[in-house]
Amino acid sequence: MKITKNYLILAMVFTSVLIVSNITGMKISQLGQWHLSAAVLLFPITYIISDVLTEVYGFAASRTVIWLAALANMIVVTAAYTLCFVPPSNEWHHEQAFNIIFMFSPIIFIASIISYLFGEFINSLILAKLKTITRGKYFFVRAIFSTLVSAAIDTTLFNSIAFFNILPIAIVFNIMLTEFCFKLLIEIIVFPVTKALVVYLKRVDKIDYYDDKTVFNPFTI
Repeated sequence: MKITKNYLILAMVFTSVLIVSNITGMKISQLGQWHLSAAVLLFPITYIISDVLTEVYGFAASRTVIWLAALANMIVVTAAYTLCFVPPSNEWHHEQAFNIIFMFSPIIFIASIISYLFGEFINSLILAKLKTITRGKYFFVRAIFSTLVSAAIDTTLFNSIAFFNILPIAIVFNIMLTEFCFKLLIEIIVFPVTKALVVYLKRVDKIDYYDDKTVFNPFTI
């Protein structure tokens, strides 16, 4: 796998978005009658970057970023959780607010990791497989279909694990439907930018990888 400056930039943005999404994911917002996690405004960017990484650099390159981002997220969550137990100063009057934000529930963290890994790997796998089948054609159809499947799985897993014992079931299903539609809508709206970025990276980095002989094992680095 050829490591380029653009690949590293995409990996950095992907990791940053994932970490911020997990920190803000516990906030539930409301738009009219629709309920959704605040993180849904950011998290779809990971699918878009994953599409770009897979389309240009291949499944293995995307797989590496997925695992590294997961590791970085674990480090941030563990560090933030640990710091909640550091005794506060008498002059520090925001300890409760700090703990509410950074003392992650183990269930929320587990839900986040499981849904993230399933969603991202399925997205990359479908996109890479379809690219070899279509020989690089129909990128729009491939990108939207991979996001449709992966977003459905990711959204269902996260909300089922994280909120079923916390929120009313009707609200949980409302969140699931809203977040799924929102993720798919963002993918469609931003696709012209995604397509332009793919074309640019293929031209600048001189890479257009086809996963004809790739081992699609998510646990192989």
